[in-house]
Amino acid sequence: MIFNNGYGILAANTRNNDITAINYSIGLENTWDNITSPIEHIGIYGWGNFFLGELIPTSYELKNAQWWPNYTNHLIGGGMLYRKTSEWYEFNGAPNPKLLAYINIMAMHLFNEVVENNSFKGTNIDPITDLLLFDQLGILLFNNERAARFFSSKLKMRDWSLQPSLNFANGELDNAAQNYVIFVPYPGSNRTSLFYYWGNNGIVGLSRELKNKDNLSLGFGLTLKDFVELSTTDGVRKVTTDLVWTAGGFYDRNGSLLTSLILSGTKRYRALLNIYPGILHIGNFSPGIFGALNKNNEATVGVSFSFLPVAISFSQ
Repeated sequence: MIFNNGYGILAANTRNNDITAINYSIGLENTWDNITSPIEHIGIYGWGNFFLGELIPTSYELKNAQWWPNYTNHLIGGGMLYRKTSEWYEFNGAPNPKLLAYINIMAMHLFNEVVENNSFKGTNIDPITDLLLFDQLGILLFNNERAARFFSSKLKMRDWSLQPSLNFANGELDNAAQNYVIFVPYPGSNRTSLFYYWGNNGIVGLSRELKNKDNLSLGFGLTLKDFVELSTTDGVRKVTTDLVWTAGGFYDRNGSLLTSLILSGTKRYRALLNIYPGILHIGNFSPGIFGALNKNNEATVGVSFSFLPVAISFSQ
């Protein structure tokens, strides 16, 4: 989760995916300054801008729709990860599983904000909105049994993240993104569902049950291309996203993702294939494989194992 959630922004064309190039020190310092003085920084940013851009769904224009990832990635996605982590600790007999999960998830969110902030100094409203509001609300939401059951059973929400892969030769991290999926039954059919896959992207389509709980899902949508600085005047940062087309195919077994192929108009990932552990077997090992082609048809491949936090990749 740390690599997928923390470094997901590196998929943007405008970000260097060399993790050694990130200014973690300034990122932490500036993030900490903003979350420990939220009233001051919201005042600088503007209370109207804060409420209308970050909290209240009043616009679907990209430059004024920062609220969308707050609800989808932080409230719902972050809440689901907290619940999953808490249940993992409980299943393994750890004391205070909810407290341990809270510490883990908030550390993950903090790291994400540090990476996104990078070397910027000044008012950055994102960590205030995310860490102090939506991340906390997501944890409260998924502590509620009825809410957790609704997302788990009714919407069949799953974590369909990528396999983050580190190229030790150049320090570049590829194939990192925290992604989720939900399914809504298609009217009149017990084998077909509508699905929504999101994280760094948003793909909508149809999912069809094949046999033995195997499912094939195909869809189209938009994905992250660039982060665009709308304004950095007077030490105030306002950022939006530039999106581009994407299409994806997903093969899962009873909700567990086995293979995915995602095509897009991005410069870094023209095509992205992930084969997860459990499909291929080499002796007693079952590695995961990922392969990517960029806009110049240069290839990157990686191999992952369930006992390693990141895959090992090689590129042209």
